[in-house]
Amino acid sequence: MRIEQAEHYIAMAPFLYSEQDRKFLKVLKRNRIDEEYIMKGVPGWTPGTFFGEPIYKTAPPNLLQTPFVNEFMMGRPRTEWTSKVVVPDWYK
Repeated sequence: MRIEQAEHYIAMAPFLYSEQDRKFLKVLKRNRIDEEYIMKGVPGWTPGTFFGEPIYKTAPPNLLQTPFVNEFMMGRPRTEWTSKVVVPDWYK
């Protein structure tokens, strides 16, 4: 039974990781939309930059910079932090 369960996990691992990546990108998009909404009254503010200046000057413009966990979950309720970071959905 243990061997069968291990094989099941090995077969499902790529799907679980791809689902995790999909959720990660959805939250990044939601963070960008929230940043646009919050900072809409600030003149010269472009989402994803610091007053129009790129945060990483040497990085290519299309490179996805992975944020730190605190930046990623900024402004979210504590329950969401616990459910998404400490115990992700696919781990339950």
